[in-house]
Amino acid sequence: LVEAHKLQFDTDLGAVLAVRFKRHPPKDQRAQTITIAQLLTHTSGITNDPSQGIAFNQFQPFDKPSMDKQFDVALSVPLGNSPGSRYFYNNMNYAALAVVVETVTGEQYGDYCGREVLKKAGVNDATLKWEWASRGAYGGWKISPEGYAKFLDYFDPSQKLLSTPLADWPRFDN
Repeated sequence: LVEAHKLQFDTDLGAVLAVRFKRHPPKDQRAQTITIAQLLTHTSGITNDPSQGIAFNQFQPFDKPSMDKQFDVALSVPLGNSPGSRYFYNNMNYAALAVVVETVTGEQYGDYCGREVLKKAGVNDATLKWEWASRGAYGGWKISPEGYAKFLDYFDPSQKLLSTPLADWPRFDN
């Protein structure tokens, strides 16, 4: 979406998810300031991760997408850190990105990413495994080793497949 000029790395969730946040306001208003870059670098401040342990059972059946529900649960408590202040790996960053993809494109996450990212990278055999649909954005893809190698090549700056220069990609250097 950044490459397609539909978003920027510094776009915040309050801008892209304004309608959603009116229906499902986050417990912590700082969540609206989380940027796409912070989600990508796991510096969003989101520390609640309902995809872990027994908490994940609330998203059954697991063969149905539930990124939006997981994102809502993650934001039902205050952020654990101020956005941009600290690295903390959390699957909910990817769930949030799936919600952003669906909001911006009006399409299901798997359909859009399969067509606009994976197929463009030459990966024609990638699918969201139906039994892992609830984990789609953070672990639901089934890709052959050859397909995965093509996907990795897509991000190799020497391939010049992406128009965003490496120096402009988000980083967290603390």
